[in-house]
Amino acid sequence: MFLKSISSLTTAATFAYLIILGSVPTLKANNIAEIAKNEPSLSFLNTILNSPGYEQFAKLLSSDGNYTVFAPNDNAFKAITASGFDGNNKTLVSAVLKYHVVAKKYTSKDFKKDTITLVPTLLNDTLVNLSTNQYQEVKINSTSNGILVNNAKIIKADVSATNGVIHIIDTVLVPPSPPSKVAQDNGLSELVNALKIANLTTTVDGLKGVTIFAPTNEAFKDAKADTLNSTQLAGILKIHVINRILYSTDLKEGDVFQSLGDKNETLKISVSEKNIVTVNGSPVSLTDVLTSNGVVHVITKVITKGSGEAVKDNSITNQTTSENGSNSSNSSNSSNPVSIVSMGLLFGSFVITFAGHLLF
Repeated sequence: MFLKSISSLTTAATFAYLIILGSVPTLKANNIAEIAKNEPSLSFLNTILNSPGYEQFAKLLSSDGNYTVFAPNDNAFKAITASGFDGNNKTLVSAVLKYHVVAKKYTSKDFKKDTITLVPTLLNDTLVNLSTNQYQEVKINSTSNGILVNNAKIIKADVSATNGVIHIIDTVLVPPSPPSKVAQDNGLSELVNALKIANLTTTVDGLKGVTIFAPTNEAFKDAKADTLNSTQLAGILKIHVINRILYSTDLKEGDVFQSLGDKNETLKISVSEKNIVTVNGSPVSLTDVLTSNGVVHVITKVITKGSGEAVKDNSITNQTTSENGSNSSNSSNSSNPVSIVSMGLLFGSFVITFAGHLLF
């Protein structure tokens, strides 16, 4: 017993001596790329990072910084491959990869329960129609059943890295579609039909950085929109569009915005004590439906001509189409600190066979 105590004291003394000399070896923490290499469920992602043509992307995830990576697990990659995803389309693949990386560290504690948080990714040049300093967002929804990133669920959160954090997700994030496709996917068939009749589908899909207040099918029926000719319908539809991205956090009481309709067709935002948002009296029933060129908010009444406030000097909220876009603190439209690094990083052919499966 005495000898054992002497041995323990000697070990402790030796350790203390090494600390004084600064000679104690320290465990090396891993960066995001290294974690992807060592995490069994991220073998597909690791294969991507070590593929020819993707050295710059691997370098980014190995570099100093504070990144958040929403990393699809192997099953997520297998599922999108089986769905017919065009892995030979290098532009598409590059955009998808950018859409999983955020130039800021977000842990799960940053996502408040029952609150929508919009987070900017690195995607701003391909598959989107945004201004230079605007970045496509992902929508984080923290619920009692877990945290959702768009339609993907975080199945392993807060994997800490020296240069940020990884959240492992069960679905590959696909960048949002143009407004007409988003409307169709969300059951807004009357809006889709109205755009076709008014010959505005291509125009609306081609707009850059916009907010669309989309009436429900019932709203179009109540407004007897089917009785309008194409010119009348076009005039009504343009009132529902603002030439600026406004997420739900940007919809403030009393703000007035010029629509794409006639000069005097403005949109006034009202917010009740119960936090119910209306636009020219039309209640907003669903917010923050992301599109390739901005955002859609669904409303329950069609906004008619003459329902806005008359234009007065300085009465319209500052909405010049700027490079900074939305003023939301959760918005992607502030300058992204890694935009120069990320531009052009992810281009190159990407056809990989992994475990007998074609990966992208």
